[in-house]
Amino acid sequence: MQHYYHPGMDWDDFKYFTAVAHSGSVRKAAGQLGVHASTVTRRLDQFERRLGVRLFTRTYSGLQITPEGAEVIQQVDEVAAELSEIQRRLQYRDADMAGTLRITIADVFAENLLTHDFAEFIARYPEVQLEFIPAYRDPDLDRHEVDLVIRATDNPPDHLIGRRLGKVLAAVYGSRHYLVEHDPWTKPRNCVWIETNLVTGVVTSVVTGPGTDAGATRETSVKMQHFATLPDGPRASSLMLQLAAIRGDMGIGILPCALGDPDPELMRLPGIGPLELADVWMFIHPDLRNLKRLQALLEFLQQTFRDNQVRLLGEVVKSDIKTT
Repeated sequence: MQHYYHPGMDWDDFKYFTAVAHSGSVRKAAGQLGVHASTVTRRLDQFERRLGVRLFTRTYSGLQITPEGAEVIQQVDEVAAELSEIQRRLQYRDADMAGTLRITIADVFAENLLTHDFAEFIARYPEVQLEFIPAYRDPDLDRHEVDLVIRATDNPPDHLIGRRLGKVLAAVYGSRHYLVEHDPWTKPRNCVWIETNLVTGVVTSVVTGPGTDAGATRETSVKMQHFATLPDGPRASSLMLQLAAIRGDMGIGILPCALGDPDPELMRLPGIGPLELADVWMFIHPDLRNLKRLQALLEFLQQTFRDNQVRLLGEVVKSDIKTT
């Protein structure tokens, strides 16, 4: 196999190339790297000129990696794995509190945690430097791109160390202004349902049971059970877009209670008990289990979720309880 690295090569070229190779798209790579797509294209062209080979074939359906490109990505992945292993071993030996912790938080918790809680941790441990990495970049714990991930899932990975923090509650919300003029109960045709293919950004298990089709999501089953005649309105592709659409008087839809309840412009629709969505987990890589500053953060967050269940996960309120 030919080796494509030579002295003077810019390591950033490999970073851009790897992002494109693994995502299969300049646009997706740009999103992961937090740069403009034109920057990725320019760096990729520059990399190909330096190597003197074509790494991708441009087609109408997208980028197709060439045999030479496949060789390069194999070598780059091998080097990255070796470097990552060296870094993990060094951090494993680190017994000091001083240092950086990189954290990714699901949108449903980010605002509450960043607003209320992490400031307390920083005050308690000023020697720890926190770095927050957006969830949309989907950082990889195995590649040590992040140290801690907080997200909701019904399928925690077996090879990671996880701590369960609780279960997310959600409900159906509308803006107060919208519900004054649009009653989904008495005039359903005058009201619309805001859909999301992400179930409000929280990964959930499949709903199966009486009155639901196998494979239906919670969102689908709630709409079919309570609002079957409501026309479909806008479709939101993320949790924060779902929140903005409901606050913007576009219709009603599902939101995590931790986001919907504190918002003075929103109100729950009564008579529909909160939905139990996925469990919330913290995940770290096993190689970092003895890192003292990471253990301190895990214990802090576990206590934070224990003491603030209502604020972070939602609650059952009296108006949600049906009487017979």
